[in-house]
Amino acid sequence: MSLSKTVAKSLVWTSLESFALSGLSLISLFVFARLLTARDFGVTAIALAIVQVLTVPVELLFHDALIQRQELRPAHVNSAFSVSVLLGAALCAACWLAAGGVEALLHEPGLAPVLRSMSLSLPAMGFASVVMAMQRRNMHFRSLALRSLIGRAGSAVIALGLAFWGAGLWSLVVQQVALVGLGALMLWVLATPEERPTFQFEWSATRELIGFGVASTAMQLAAMLMQRVFMVMVGGFLGSDAAGRLSIAFRGLDMLRDLLTGAVSQIAMPVFSRLSRDHQGVTRAYNRGTELTTLVTFPVFVGLAACAQEVVSLAFGAQWLSAVPYFAVVALLTLPFFARMYATAVLKALGHPLAPTVQFLVETAFVLLAMVAFGRQSLVLAMTAWVARHALGLPLDVWLLAKYGGMSVREQLRGIGAPAVACVIMGCVVVVLSHSMPGLQQPALRLIPKVAAGALTYVAALWVLDRSQLSRLAALVGQSLQARRG
Repeated sequence: MSLSKTVAKSLVWTSLESFALSGLSLISLFVFARLLTARDFGVTAIALAIVQVLTVPVELLFHDALIQRQELRPAHVNSAFSVSVLLGAALCAACWLAAGGVEALLHEPGLAPVLRSMSLSLPAMGFASVVMAMQRRNMHFRSLALRSLIGRAGSAVIALGLAFWGAGLWSLVVQQVALVGLGALMLWVLATPEERPTFQFEWSATRELIGFGVASTAMQLAAMLMQRVFMVMVGGFLGSDAAGRLSIAFRGLDMLRDLLTGAVSQIAMPVFSRLSRDHQGVTRAYNRGTELTTLVTFPVFVGLAACAQEVVSLAFGAQWLSAVPYFAVVALLTLPFFARMYATAVLKALGHPLAPTVQFLVETAFVLLAMVAFGRQSLVLAMTAWVARHALGLPLDVWLLAKYGGMSVREQLRGIGAPAVACVIMGCVVVVLSHSMPGLQQPALRLIPKVAAGALTYVAALWVLDRSQLSRLAALVGQSLQARRG
């Protein structure tokens, strides 16, 4: 099967997975927001942030190396599996031992049992990580999609039942552990015999993977640290209520981001790895992917920022209106992510995982130092520290792709300008419209005309600025529908 047909088939399954998962997650979040308190979200957000940081080496130490490596032996797969399982168990044990100290350090009563319970997901991830990498390498996205769907649906049903029963924050804890556990079980059930590793360790095979794996994992860990440690510091400095409000903003927008881009982000690394010896092919794929991604995501997230009050009120309830400013800021902060979304995958596929790692470490150090210096004073200053890091990130991505990928600055930014300008015009129109309807108090009645005016303004502005982009977007939609029918 040709690469284009493989990509199209993979996109069908990853799209199904992303839409279904994000839809289930958003529905669950809407229900939880009405049943639980800000402190419930805050305590679980702090514990989850710690566990997710520990999950990175378990899930990703060998993940990208197994996908990127051209010649892969069974010893590579088995050794990676053995190390991942043992690492997951060791980090779980460390988390149990350290939980009491973390609770005392952050002055958050009740954090220790939540942290210990959530850490049970680490051994399960150790069993799943290598199987997941092999299925992505083989582009078996059907199995990955089914695993995710069953895991997400099963954990959501269990957690929502507990929430209605009155379990409080423990419903969120059980959801996270069940999600990973059910997902790991389904991976093994759906995997082919060749994708099921065994306990076998060979140092030479591990050494061949570890160099690429450590560099790639360090980058992912730095990226995770920026948001998760930031959340922990907000909870430690400003309390669980502040962490809960910020958690709602992060979780809601992260789910929507995954809904829009989860499908293409999953196949980006395998596709770029297959094109790694074709420089022009990598450049074309990068440019087209960035252009189409920003065309869709920029107006959605600018619109969410402009309509934050109505969206938060309708989605989470009036009790969460204090989270509106953070929701709007996080929505705008997500825009640079879409502009730089494929940069890391390209650099990894070309064999330069260390380059983006250094960049993320610089950004992480900046955020943590700014939080220590200013973040403890107010949530506004904490968010300012988060905003400022993007002044470093995007230019560094542009420079790295120019140096290692051979892409000029003009090539990288060519498809972003028109959507960005169109979104600025759209945002101004929506803000002006907001101030012109003071008499409308119902969130839905305010949201409908703002969405309609924003959509029409964006399409009209893009038509004037670069109508060829609209044509390419329409062509992509047509190809996706054809692939689904096929």
